[in-house]
Amino acid sequence: MGSRDEAHWVFPTPFQQGIHNAMRVLLAGRRNVVLPGYDVLESEDKAPALWITSVGRESFVPIAALRSPQVPALAQTNQKGVPSQSGASAARDATKPPLQPPLVEVPRANANRSLSARFPHAPPHIWWALFLLVAFAMVVLALIVGRAQHSADARLSDFRFKGGVGSQQHLALFLVFAAAIYLVVVSSGIQLPFDFGSVVYAVFSLAMIGGLFCSLWRIKLEVSGRLVVLLTAAGVAAVFILFVFLGNDRTNLAGVFFRFRSFELSSGAAPTVPFLFLFAGFLVCAFVNLQRCIFDDQRAPSLPEAKTDPVLGSNIWSKAGGLRQQLSEPFRYSPTTNILLAAVAFVACCGGLFVSGIRSFEGRLYDWTFTAWASALAAALVVVCWRFLESWSLLRRILDQLETHAIRRALSALPPDHSWSPVWQSSPRKRSYLILTRSTDALAALRSIGPSSQELTMLIDRTEQRVRVVLGEAAQGHRETLEEYADAQSALAETADHLLADLQPVWQQGSSAILAESKDAKQEHKDEVPPLVFAFEFVAMRYLAFIRYAMLQLRNMLTFLMPGFLAFAFALMSYPFAGERSIAWVITALFLVMASGTLFVFVQMGTDQTLRRITNRDAGNLGFMFFHRALVFGALPLLAVLASTFNGVGRFLFSWIEPALKTLH
Repeated sequence: MGSRDEAHWVFPTPFQQGIHNAMRVLLAGRRNVVLPGYDVLESEDKAPALWITSVGRESFVPIAALRSPQVPALAQTNQKGVPSQSGASAARDATKPPLQPPLVEVPRANANRSLSARFPHAPPHIWWALFLLVAFAMVVLALIVGRAQHSADARLSDFRFKGGVGSQQHLALFLVFAAAIYLVVVSSGIQLPFDFGSVVYAVFSLAMIGGLFCSLWRIKLEVSGRLVVLLTAAGVAAVFILFVFLGNDRTNLAGVFFRFRSFELSSGAAPTVPFLFLFAGFLVCAFVNLQRCIFDDQRAPSLPEAKTDPVLGSNIWSKAGGLRQQLSEPFRYSPTTNILLAAVAFVACCGGLFVSGIRSFEGRLYDWTFTAWASALAAALVVVCWRFLESWSLLRRILDQLETHAIRRALSALPPDHSWSPVWQSSPRKRSYLILTRSTDALAALRSIGPSSQELTMLIDRTEQRVRVVLGEAAQGHRETLEEYADAQSALAETADHLLADLQPVWQQGSSAILAESKDAKQEHKDEVPPLVFAFEFVAMRYLAFIRYAMLQLRNMLTFLMPGFLAFAFALMSYPFAGERSIAWVITALFLVMASGTLFVFVQMGTDQTLRRITNRDAGNLGFMFFHRALVFGALPLLAVLASTFNGVGRFLFSWIEPALKTLH
């Protein structure tokens, strides 16, 4: 009792190890008898095969089977039947753990002759249901993409190949990562030589790959975009080939056990689960970038040049152009910074994982492939977080300039958003034509209240006509074309430019905030009474639309940051990699980088004066809503960090999804 050797348990609990030792004592001295659940690798073997297992969440998970030698010359049996080391005293032999004989690898040609033929490695029926479900989802996606090319339905517009160059590239990447998830699911079920199940897997896989390449061939991409898509597809194909190779490795039954673990998702040692999380994160990244390009093509408003106004023109106009380029084409706005940051994040994550000693049961090739994909996802998260910070910095400069201009009074008078900030909109991707409708209402009121110049009348008529086309398409459930949307925005900006020239003399006269807020004030500003109030409102609508567009893009970035980080963390926690503590530090470091950046932006949003004017909150008051929203975005990532650091938290979180995973056995 209390010896140094007894402190190193082979089993997860002393009770299980006691049962194992008791069975060995009972079976000692009997020939041709093996422990229950064990088997020989070859018919001529006199001793059972030694199974290398891992302690899973509820049971032992097989890793490999090693063949014992024909004559265990280094093992002896004492009077009680417990194997002990020769030359040691009888007193120590009874207490020391049994010495196992040396291990000999199973010959490659004979590895699957006996045991593998009887091992239940075929996928269960529920896994076939999962396979059919994933295949059905891929077929539905293919039909949606095909239907979108010939339909004017607004719900299918995001999957059209006729969008902008950027949207086509990210649509191609979205299809690649969707196919990647499917291929990871089916790769572990392909067995060589082909059986019936493997043939079904292979046929569906080849059909999926063929359909994917046909779709990608129809997408017109630039040389750089096509290179990115091809390299991504090659990386996905490499993972698929690696899984097929590992699933058919005949050394020590490693391939048999690889396929078995792949189907046991809740075991905690399924080699496919980490890649499913990674590819899910990249799928969200591709979707978010696709939405970014769509927002730029179909939701970005045009601002007036305002050449006669030094603030709205030379300051805000130029900064708005830079912000829109940053939101639409970040790698072209600051290519050196983005590429350098991505490279540094990739190398840092790779270095952190290698220093942690990350090691799996599947071999170094699996480890290197996983590390590369995980580091790529971490680099994407860091780059998007930096873009989030940089975009907010550019937007804040515009908001500061608006606060110095008379247009701030119009922003205060507009109906406020019922939200703490436009970035917290409950349905940010839902299209709203409210600003367009209010803009045309203001123009109609301006024209009806009194005589206008012929040029202004023509501008109003053309603007109403082009906006009416957009609203008409929306009323029929269709999506306006890029040309129709661009024409409407151009007309709105040109009309606002003309009205700015009429408002400029009034703004140059100045105003008094004290008189405006006084209860005894009887005279209002000239731009707050008809007809100039309608022009004032119309111009303010242009800048409000741009602020909401920028906030929409910022919210879109947040859509990737939270699930992307969760995918990264769960990929590292869903498999028993070696170096668990060091891996937890990698997860924590990435969380701190992302959390510090996003929280810094949230605090500045909460104290911004211009955002206060277009919302229903008090100036400089963060209040309960700020902390509530910050907690909503940060609670799950924080729990993931705690789960990676404290095993108890991880087991608690996994207990919520474990019943669902058990149904996939």
